[in-house]
Amino acid sequence: MSDIKDEVVDETVDEVIVEDTQVEAPELDIPEAPLTAARTASAIKASLAEMSKEDLDVVFEAAEKAHDAMVELVGESDELHTSWTSVVEEQRILHSRLFRAESALENSLKATEYWKKRLQDGFGDLGEAGFPDLFAAATNIKEGGMSSIAVRRQAKLKREEKESTKKAKEGEEE
Repeated sequence: MSDIKDEVVDETVDEVIVEDTQVEAPELDIPEAPLTAARTASAIKASLAEMSKEDLDVVFEAAEKAHDAMVELVGESDELHTSWTSVVEEQRILHSRLFRAESALENSLKATEYWKKRLQDGFGDLGEAGFPDLFAAATNIKEGGMSSIAVRRQAKLKREEKESTKKAKEGEEE
């Protein structure tokens, strides 16, 4: 069975308007047949065959004018669409550049504020989060302590020693 439903569309066209041009369609003696999905191309051809040559010429002329107007509008809109897409792309690029510039300005202002505070209050521990003592490592080395590189090297050696001891124990157990 076909899933096509018969839907009746009742439309009458008395005139066709194409860009300030009006073409009146003549009243035709075509039997009112409902426009349904079941109506086939052969039925349309049959109704066109019943029309006189003059009637067909009028309908064809109106259709041709409408088509020409549509083609012209498509050409114009294509140029406008191309222009519009170009502007949208340029706008996207400019927004991206603006965001990067604003971000760089914000980072620059934070850095300037940090170093002004350091110059004003010194380079030691300021007791605030984010403002540690910049000379802590240098002071530690002056007092005979190890540098941060030496501390990391020593921690690495201890870790490697633990791992080798663990592997040796595992080897003995087997």
